[in-house]
Amino acid sequence: MVKKYFIRWLYALEAFAKHLAKKNVKLIVFYPTPEFRYSGYQQCKNQNPQWFNRLSKKDCSFPLKYFDYPNGQYASIIKKINEVSLKHNNLYFFNALEAICPDKLCKYSVGKYLLYKDANHISDYAAEKLIAPKLLKFLKEEIIFY
Repeated sequence: MVKKYFIRWLYALEAFAKHLAKKNVKLIVFYPTPEFRYSGYQQCKNQNPQWFNRLSKKDCSFPLKYFDYPNGQYASIIKKINEVSLKHNNLYFFNALEAICPDKLCKYSVGKYLLYKDANHISDYAAEKLIAPKLLKFLKEEIIFY
């Protein structure tokens, strides 16, 4: 069922890219970012820290290759996204996965800072400190042509 919706999304994305191309507008779509199932149960370290649950917390981290292309959990999604982007000059994909997983390690938190609000939504801290700098660099190098 999910695959059906993803294919529909890809068709809608292509139609949107074509529509925007007529208006000379560029479109940026982010690669998927990691999901942490234990965080939905407040089981990741630094998540809801209390004296009585410190020993029951899990180290919620995965190597980047667990998610990344060519063999990771998101490999088929990334492959399809890349195929679509090759068809449209105005469609760009930002690798948010690499941005939020510095040092090739995807973590739920860094030090005392949570990188996610829940199982799959990035926090304000992650958006500002990890995603934004790489996104700005991407915009300067790939999108903005002087």
